[in-house]
Amino acid sequence: MTDIKKVTSLGEYIDVIDELYRPDKNAGLWFRGHSNKNNKLMPSVYRSKNAKCSAGKLYDDFYKRAGLLLENAPPRENTAFWLTKAQHYGLPTKLLDWSNSPLVALYFALKNERKFDVDGCVWVLNATELNSDQIRIDSAINVGQISFEEYLNPPNENEIKACWPVNNDSRVVAQQSRFTFHNYAGPMEEAEMFKKFLTTQIIILKEHKQKLKDQLANCGIKEHSIFPDMERIAEYLKKIRNFE
Repeated sequence: MTDIKKVTSLGEYIDVIDELYRPDKNAGLWFRGHSNKNNKLMPSVYRSKNAKCSAGKLYDDFYKRAGLLLENAPPRENTAFWLTKAQHYGLPTKLLDWSNSPLVALYFALKNERKFDVDGCVWVLNATELNSDQIRIDSAINVGQISFEEYLNPPNENEIKACWPVNNDSRVVAQQSRFTFHNYAGPMEEAEMFKKFLTTQIIILKEHKQKLKDQLANCGIKEHSIFPDMERIAEYLKKIRNFE
């Protein structure tokens, strides 16, 4: 059963995280932030009701077009490279983003100020126990272990796996990225076979979102540290120097 916690400050949030990491509990925990606590835990490729192609066709189209921009582009079958790239550049995939860092997840729960009128949340997943149950491996697997054939034609449509990304992008490193790979197309938190691995939902009360975001920024967790590229650095400097 998922434990529900509510927090009103960064200190309270850290206290909840500290409790999760007690010595008698498994430390294989991943975190995902939602600006709205009611958003579903399901990959973007399953959210569109009007999609005109399958996940596999979308992957293939991305490979053909993005591959033209790279010298010595890896082959289409290199799922470790192409899925990580596709996910971090916003292409709908069967991957769901998580982070090894609870502070990064909290940043994403607070990132969208237009959602400050609703409660947000951070989900906590025991990735080790998920994989132990799903694929009988007591650790996350490399995303490259998901074959191109499995991506196109999954042998088990009731499966979710915890995966490590390939560190081929500065965002992957900065965000301490992790993924769950979903052959299962429904919301993870609504399925009995998966929700038992969601140990905690930490509710970020809407009236305290701005305070929490400011506290995170004071600790160095802000946009240009989460998205370490020149465009975001320029945007950050424009903002703090009042050039907007």
